[in-house]
Amino acid sequence: MVMRIAGLATGMDIDQIVRDLMRAERIPMDKLFQKREWLNWQREAYREINLALRNFRDTYSNMRLQSTFIGLKATSSNELGLKVSAGASAIAGTYQVKVNQLASGAQVPTGKILVGEDENTPATANTKIFEAMGRGSDQGDLKIKVAVVNEKDNSVREATLTITAQDTFASLAQKLARATDGEGKSLGIQASFDDKLGSFFITTRETGEHMGLKISAADDENNGFEPGTGVGSFQHFLTKYLLGVDEAELEQLANPEDHQTAPSVIIERDGQEIQGVLFKGQNAKFTFDGIEVEHATNTVTVRGLTLNLLQASGDEVYTISVQSNPDEVFNKIKAFVDAYNELVDKLNGKLNEPRYRDYPPLTDEQREALSEKEIERWEERAKSGLLRNDALLRDVLYSLRQAFTNPVDGIPQGQLRHLSEIGITTTPNWRDGGKLMIDETKLRQAIEERPDEVMALFTQAPAEENNQNQMGIGRRVYELLGTAMSRITERAGTAGVTIADQSVLGKQIKSLDQQLDRWEDRLAKIEERYWRQFTAMEKAVQQMNEQSNMLYSYFFSMMGTGGR
Repeated sequence: MVMRIAGLATGMDIDQIVRDLMRAERIPMDKLFQKREWLNWQREAYREINLALRNFRDTYSNMRLQSTFIGLKATSSNELGLKVSAGASAIAGTYQVKVNQLASGAQVPTGKILVGEDENTPATANTKIFEAMGRGSDQGDLKIKVAVVNEKDNSVREATLTITAQDTFASLAQKLARATDGEGKSLGIQASFDDKLGSFFITTRETGEHMGLKISAADDENNGFEPGTGVGSFQHFLTKYLLGVDEAELEQLANPEDHQTAPSVIIERDGQEIQGVLFKGQNAKFTFDGIEVEHATNTVTVRGLTLNLLQASGDEVYTISVQSNPDEVFNKIKAFVDAYNELVDKLNGKLNEPRYRDYPPLTDEQREALSEKEIERWEERAKSGLLRNDALLRDVLYSLRQAFTNPVDGIPQGQLRHLSEIGITTTPNWRDGGKLMIDETKLRQAIEERPDEVMALFTQAPAEENNQNQMGIGRRVYELLGTAMSRITERAGTAGVTIADQSVLGKQIKSLDQQLDRWEDRLAKIEERYWRQFTAMEKAVQQMNEQSNMLYSYFFSMMGTGGR
């Protein structure tokens, strides 16, 4: 490191002189920096276009599938009891559905909880459990075990909950809803306390008869639950303050012979017989055109129809009507064309965006001299025209236009082979850049009168592998977009990938980064050389000044001697 002497002898502003000299030396490096920055912007512009192509391709990939053009609409005679939607494999017709019972989770049959001295006041959400029980805080906390049983996968997930003197019926409901097993996974319980009803609602989220829910005493000797029926006992709490039933009712619920409410009873706790009732869920049961169906959930697919069972029908029979729905096909085609036009607008916008060559990327030094607003306005113009007249982008746009406007080969003569035959043509205004317009009357007529031909026009598979001329419009566009995205990726890489980017632009940027690193080292050496030179000059001037002063002093001393 050279010792810097900044103008002590000469009186010159050496710092400023060196800065000015380095500014001139830095010009080639600044040009490299600006080139790299511009390439970075261009890479991001390509990636933005690629994202737009991908979104269009993913959103409308179904336009190459026959199921998209089936266009069936299913309706229910009672939307409050049964909702229905038609899938690709549905068949037009009329169907009869009778819902005997809905699927439900394992639900604890809670009743109204009465508290107070006369035990005639409904409990509220804010009622403290201990106060309702007449239990003192000095008697210790209560602990209960909650278990969710899934017979489908033979799993039992359980949690132990602690009830303190501060717990209310509402906070207990929260603890039940938030209960997790030993691995921290939710038990999958829905629980709440209803003020108006004065009772709990406790059920498993998953429905079906394979689900079970059990509430019993925790395996803890000091949990405060003692066998028996006295105040403060487990049975007392379980029946009166959680289930809201008396113990006679619990015995009835727990009777193994009563399979309607509690088909299974588990009585266990360290050898002590403590009642813990395993309440079971139930399957949905219904008939579809006289065929009995049973399912664990209330949403089930039958013959391509998705049924959402909302309520048991009783004596009523729900009627499902499945009919052709040309509007659905029309809306899908229109959305496809509208999205294509938006994509054309975006591509043309990039191709025709003006380029302002007098606005190169700003260097760090230039940024320091400008305000944030000035920087923003400058970069708005600097980033304009990054893909103006870009050959790759123009080729992508041309290919897309051809995909929409060329006929579909391989379709028999006399059938629909061109989009114009169903009312879809390019706009007459050349400034639109190849956008499409729809004759809605003609399109609706084609869908209603020639639905199979409309389907083939979009979805036909080529007789010869990879023959795009024989592909339906939907298939053709899907394939061309895939090719276009690959070409852009080769040019600009993938979004989020910078260091390992092996694209054309990525390699160019990496090369510029290496050149900039070398320039940094070179400029550091040049600046050191300048300071070495100016320091040497300062030292020389200082020595001259010292010699001059010495000679001056000697001269005047000699003059003084001669005078005597």
